[in-house]
Amino acid sequence: MKAPVSKSQGFSLVEVVVAVGIFAIAIVGVIGLLAPTAKSISETADTAVASRLADSVAVELARIRDDPAQTPTAAGDTRLDKVYDLIQTAVNTPTVPFIVALADGSYAVQTSKATNSATTGQPRGIAVGDQYFAIFVSQQTGNLLYKRSGGSGFLALTVVVKWPYNLPPTGITVPSSSQSSLIYNIALTL
Repeated sequence: MKAPVSKSQGFSLVEVVVAVGIFAIAIVGVIGLLAPTAKSISETADTAVASRLADSVAVELARIRDDPAQTPTAAGDTRLDKVYDLIQTAVNTPTVPFIVALADGSYAVQTSKATNSATTGQPRGIAVGDQYFAIFVSQQTGNLLYKRSGGSGFLALTVVVKWPYNLPPTGITVPSSSQSSLIYNIALTL
């Protein structure tokens, strides 16, 4: 009597090649999804920091208002008049931010020829590569328009935060068309 012939139950070379091809295509697809997901996560984190910058901007504006070097220059002027004048000057140079901030939002500072370092030209405590958020401040218009010398007692401001302004560590400035932005309103009182 003959012994039955047993067939081995393995995969053929063609089946293995097809399976590896399908697996490679699936992996490439999954890897392709990682870059947009990482960018989305980074953008969400930056937006959260930008929204928290409202407090830092208000603190920096209050520091400017209360700075003895920012005392009113004309009789009858208030401390808000000097801040108003600085903001009006900044509005007239729309490509230069009024305030810059670190990427983590922990520090925001005014940037101007009068306040920047005389040797480096950089804002106090922020190097070029660290200037991540550019903050533009302008006065609100309409019924909230501030009037100099005995005005309303508050300065209603529109704040536009743009990022990334400079890319760390090199400090390469990012074109406006590639920046994200967030707009909010704040009020500075006497």
